[in-house]
Amino acid sequence: MILTIRHPLLGIHTLLLSFRLSQLRILCLFFFWHFPSISLNHLK
Repeated sequence: MILTIRHPLLGIHTLLLSFRLSQLRILCLFFFWHFPSISLNHLK
């Protein structure tokens, strides 16, 4: 908490990093959710 107050850029960077990680997690979930249906359609 002290670091974010002292270094605003660092706080913004950590926020962006966490957002990027969450976005990546959502992409992975989306990919793994749709991958079985895509592979099944491809096999047919």
